[in-house]
Amino acid sequence: MSKLFDASRTKSQLTLNGAVTHESSLNKNVDLFYKVGTLRKNPEIVSEDLFWQAFSEDSETAVRVLLYSRDIRGGMGERNVFRKTFKTICNQNPSLGSRLLVKIPELGRWDDVLEAIGTPVEKDALQFISDCLTDKSNAALCAKWMPRMRGNNTVKNKNNAKVLAKFMKLSYQEYNKLLSSLSDTVEQNLSSKDYSDIDYSKLPSLAAARYQALFNRVDSDRYAKYRESLIKEDGQAKINAGAVYPYDVVKSCMRGDKAVANAQWKSLPDYTEGTNENIICLSDVSGSMTFDNAKVSGDIYALHVGIALSIYIAERNTGIFKDQMMVYSTNPYFIDIGKSLTLAQKLSKVQEHVEYGSTDIMKAFARILELGKQHNLTQEDMPSKVIVFSDMEFNQAISGMTNFESISLLYSQSGYKMPQLVFWNLASQQKGNVPVQVGQKGTALVSGFSPSIMKGLLTGELEPVKVMQKLVNVPRYDF
Repeated sequence: MSKLFDASRTKSQLTLNGAVTHESSLNKNVDLFYKVGTLRKNPEIVSEDLFWQAFSEDSETAVRVLLYSRDIRGGMGERNVFRKTFKTICNQNPSLGSRLLVKIPELGRWDDVLEAIGTPVEKDALQFISDCLTDKSNAALCAKWMPRMRGNNTVKNKNNAKVLAKFMKLSYQEYNKLLSSLSDTVEQNLSSKDYSDIDYSKLPSLAAARYQALFNRVDSDRYAKYRESLIKEDGQAKINAGAVYPYDVVKSCMRGDKAVANAQWKSLPDYTEGTNENIICLSDVSGSMTFDNAKVSGDIYALHVGIALSIYIAERNTGIFKDQMMVYSTNPYFIDIGKSLTLAQKLSKVQEHVEYGSTDIMKAFARILELGKQHNLTQEDMPSKVIVFSDMEFNQAISGMTNFESISLLYSQSGYKMPQLVFWNLASQQKGNVPVQVGQKGTALVSGFSPSIMKGLLTGELEPVKVMQKLVNVPRYDF
């Protein structure tokens, strides 16, 4: 695109609250990276538009961003967006679709591969699955995610099961028997009522979070003993947390057993190790963070994700803002979450300051600077990096200026050095709304609900393209 047309996309958009913003970062892959983690409810925006625009600009980076978006443990863990886009790739670029097959079980789940059924990549996908199911050393995980032809499966799953059984030259009975013989899952134990075979310390992290109420109901005595051991922290009981995100545990805390959720929270991987920066999180608690486009799962919204990530980072922070965070809406609030409180208590403390108002981020930064000047704080007493969790629908700032430009002006007038700003997108309310553009040093544009994103934010210079490249240009996403 020409520089003239790039200029037309600078400060050409308004947020829902009337603030000047940008239509694009001026880099299609950064636009994809900044949006892909927020579009669970509208995956077609990626599969039909954003991915292909990025692909036309830099195909390798676009695919790396897509693989990163699916990566459950090291990336964003976005299932629906990846599946929709992978299916489109299989139809429009079959050779690429076939190349990606081998990466899918490593980064996502085996049932992601089934999206290739009904596309030119179907035969390759079915052969890939068949080979794995007949290799006893690797078959169990594959079998776990393969569709069955019985039970309450969807029509799509049953049809996929028929296609796979036919390809493997198995009767439906033989197919179901094969999967049952290979699988050993908690779901099978629950279905057959073999509760005594469940080892609670070895449950997959999502199952440990998802089935708390069910375990309490069907295996109350054994689960109670396991729960008591977790609370004692005597080292005899363990709980997995490798594939859950902070908001998953918050959801469990809101709906299920708070003590078990607290134990799983403590077991979450730490992606903040090795930094002593003065990092503080600003979590958006405005009304738009609970709009329909901000819904994540059930009654969990982007608002809850931002709070969960802010608490997660504050707890693990080693700088002067350890156990401290801010929320902002119509008004900003400083919150000390304390070292000794449980997760439920910390959530309750933050919830006291949730206003569901407008998105006045300028007031939050103005308050930081006001307190700094009032109390003669040194530069070392102030944040060096601010992580802004939001849908980015900010209130109007200084006339004709973006919120970033206005914040920069506030700092230049205050005498304090501008902190690095991370714009962490949690919800996409509209197509074009980007706070800064590429080349803006000291900033980052990221999206999604996983704390693993912190790996790209803790060392080195922040700049939108550099942060994206740091996270996706690693051997894990080679294809």
